Amino acid sequence: MLRTNRKWVGSSKWLIRSLREFDATFSMDFVEAFDTFYQKNDKAKIIDLVDLILRPYGGRLFDGFSIGK
Repeated sequence: MLRTNRKWVGSSKWLIRSLREFDATFSMDFVEAFDTFYQKNDKAKIIDLVDLILRPYGGRLFDGFSIGK
């Protein structure tokens, strides 16, 4: 999300700070998604976030996609 919007990515605690500065709502969703994954091994919210990020670029690649066939 940060790279596609030409923002500094950071790492560790700076990643969340950069996300919060860019989009507070998205940063809360990001933290919640990963908290849920680490606590309950449920990746559904992470998948939803990835789908949200990829939507402006055409979404996920379809099964069997290949470049250069």
